[in-house]
Amino acid sequence: MKFDKHFLIRLNKFYPLIWMFGGVVFIFHAVMYSSRKSILGNQLSTYERSLLFFIFVYLFSIVFSFLFLQFDNERYIGSIYNFSLWLVGFFIIVSYNNFSFENIEEYKRLFIRYSRLNLLVFFFVYLIFLILFSSEPNLRFNSFLSGFLPINSLPEIIKDSMTLKLSSGDWLDGESSVRTSIFAIYPTASAVTAFLLFFFSTLEDRLFSKKFLFLLILSSILIVSTHSRMPLAMLFLYLVLVVFFESKFVTKTIFITLFILMIISASPFLVDFMNFVVLSRESSSSLRLLIYILSFDLVNELNPLFGIGVKPRTDFAVPLGSHSTWIGMYLKSGILGVASLLLFCCSLIYNVMKIERKDIRSRFLSLFLVFFTLFFSLEDIDAPQFVCFLFFNAIGFTTLYKKTIDVGQ
Repeated sequence: MKFDKHFLIRLNKFYPLIWMFGGVVFIFHAVMYSSRKSILGNQLSTYERSLLFFIFVYLFSIVFSFLFLQFDNERYIGSIYNFSLWLVGFFIIVSYNNFSFENIEEYKRLFIRYSRLNLLVFFFVYLIFLILFSSEPNLRFNSFLSGFLPINSLPEIIKDSMTLKLSSGDWLDGESSVRTSIFAIYPTASAVTAFLLFFFSTLEDRLFSKKFLFLLILSSILIVSTHSRMPLAMLFLYLVLVVFFESKFVTKTIFITLFILMIISASPFLVDFMNFVVLSRESSSSLRLLIYILSFDLVNELNPLFGIGVKPRTDFAVPLGSHSTWIGMYLKSGILGVASLLLFCCSLIYNVMKIERKDIRSRFLSLFLVFFTLFFSLEDIDAPQFVCFLFFNAIGFTTLYKKTIDVGQ
């Protein structure tokens, strides 16, 4: 198993241990060193170049803000850390350009295997929590590394990354509830981690096979345990899109017709259901909307073209620009940053369409459509480290599948 020593494989394989030791905050940055030679001698694709351009715009916005706008230094440290995760993502993607044809199948098999193992470990940790600590609303432990660093003086994202958070308290439908946040820094990131592990675990499995359904049940339980609405919608939409893309034309027509009829028939019940979804955590929904409005107002006032480089803190529990990649990027890098990020998303979708295996193409297309719409609209991609790692590896995987076809031709 010589290829088992590949650095990206090791990061996936040992993530539970990395999380326990508190190494999540910096370990993924080592990808930049291990993949440093990938940029040399390789022609970058359109989506790689557009991502690199976005990174330069983002960096320019931070420097410009530091020189002329001068927010709190802590916000610049946090912004640089968020920026570094985009840089890590870029290095992850370009590292896939160096794979030889002989190594592709073994790499895919190992990455999928360890994703499946991590999903099982995730569920096992959840069972332990359920048996021993299910009534604890804010269960957290200091990691091994946190004992050697003054984490209380560090920015919030770094401090949270070095603390083992198993749960957090919240209100659901007017009652106190416990939300799990295993393997991540907050519950929604934990749920999206389960979703991405499910994606990789079932990537080569036949749709709705026994293995597929078993892993779907496990990941669904983990997502529901976080009480996060958006990841559950992501999972549902992903499955709907996969079924749609993998169907033939006649089947698609029947599928669309039945889906529309079901929506119309169930509309009286859906109104009540949507009211429950929105109102169950009404304060969270209201806070998001208020943060979005204030973020737009601030960047439009100061620098709409390049943004303000940071997410300023106010009286709210989270900084402005939080809970949305699109709005966060508009706040930090302005119109130019959002435009370059949108170009990256569109060019990536175009590249995915070139994958000839219909089943694989449908999985990646469904994943990225779900991410660029739901996730990017309602969450930050540059805060939860393992989510970021898995997401950019998914982009790298498209290179592997396309390279398999190119070599075959």
